[in-house]
Order: sequence, then C-alpha cells, then structure tokens
Amino acid sequence: MLLKNLLVTALVLVLSYAPTAFSQSSANDSYNGPDKSLSINLSNLYCFQNLQCLKTDNPYKGTDLSDINLNSMKEKYIVQGNSKNEQLYAEYDGKTGNLIKATVIQRNIRLPHNILATISTGENTGWTMAGNTRVIKNFMEDSIKYEVVLIKDGELRIKYFDVNGMTIDPII
Repeated sequence: MLLKNLLVTALVLVLSYAPTAFSQSSANDSYNGPDKSLSINLSNLYCFQNLQCLKTDNPYKGTDLSDINLNSMKEKYIVQGNSKNEQLYAEYDGKTGNLIKATVIQRNIRLPHNILATISTGENTGWTMAGNTRVIKNFMEDSIKYEVVLIKDGELRIKYFDVNGMTIDPII
C-alpha cells in the first residue's frame, strides 16, 4: 500500500511539474540571471527595501501606489500579493517607508546556470527536475535560497542551494 501511495504521489508530481522540467532542459547556456518576467528579481530587489522607491519605480504596472503617504499616522504598511508563480508579504515602517520584514516565494522559475549545472551532473545524472522554489528574505540577494525537486524512477530527491549555487541545509 505504501509503495502504491508513493507511486501515485510521484506520478502526480511528474504530471504537475512536467512543463517546468521540459522548460528547464531547454534553458540556454548563455542565460545567467533571474527570470525577468517575475515582478521581483535580482535587478529590482533594492527597490523593494523602501516604499518611496516602490512609489517612484513601480514594478506593478497598472497599479497606483500614490495613496501611500509616508510620515502619516500609520504604524506600518503591509504589502502582499499572489500571482501564478509568486507570493509576496512585506511590512514597511509607516513613517520612514523602510522595510521591516519580507518574504517572497517564487515557484517553478528559471534557475541560475550554476544550479542547473549542479543538478545535471555527478550524483544527479539521470534525474529530472520536477519543480523548484526560490525564497527571498527581506529582498536581500544573499538571503536567496532554492529548493529543487528531482525525480527518477519514482524516487524523489530534494536539493537545497544558496544564491551562489552551493548546497545548503533544508529551507525551514
């Protein structure tokens, strides 16, 4: 019964994440950066650290951030949102607009080349990526962590990486 449940779970994962695995395998070797189609990426992390910057360089086209009034009576502003591949939760000081804390979760994104190279060589040869997650804390580049789910013959393996592609302990 346990084996049957594991096989069903593996099949569900493969069917759910197959498009991601195929898109990753076609990744161009010259690719060396984050997916620019995501609202939050390496090129704009700095701007999410302060509400004034977000008001000025609004990455969310079609939204109006002019209602954000710094130096107001508000203790803090909470910015949160979800899209197909991204989740954001951020708290900002109401007077200064400075970031208090934030977490960004991005799923099934295009991985950096160094991580793609690691998961396709050595002990990972023959394994297929079933999905991935990137977690960014406080919009700091050095806080970025990746979780990569690999599958082979019904067996699952989860690998964790830092922003430099080095293997790390599991994300908690």
